[in-house]
Amino acid sequence: MKTKGRSISRITSLLAGAITIVVSILVPAGYFLISYQYMMGSLDTQTEISAQALTSLVTANPETWRQDKATLAGVLKSRTAVKVPEARLILDLQGKRIAGSAVSLTPPAVSRRHYIYDAGSPVAQIEITQSL
Repeated sequence: MKTKGRSISRITSLLAGAITIVVSILVPAGYFLISYQYMMGSLDTQTEISAQALTSLVTANPETWRQDKATLAGVLKSRTAVKVPEARLILDLQGKRIAGSAVSLTPPAVSRRHYIYDAGSPVAQIEITQSL
């Protein structure tokens, strides 16, 4: 009888330990995955909205938009109320910086890019990078 009681106690302890491990790993991993997906969707939306605003600026000033650093900086500073550390850059098609913020982010960080168009052709890209 005592061995049967110890066997049940051992099985119960192993089962409780397994459940504890599963809950302690799956709950934080699930939270991280959901938060990461939300952040990526939000970042993609912000990048697309900024790209559309910059496309409007380029369409209005097709010859001089690259030299208008003040207006470019103003568009880059327009952001949501979320207080997440981020860097915003406007890059040419070769990846050289045209304008942007000089914020240094602590890794890990994620980024999204969208093209800026002029008459249907890409002329630059906007890149937004956020720290996780």
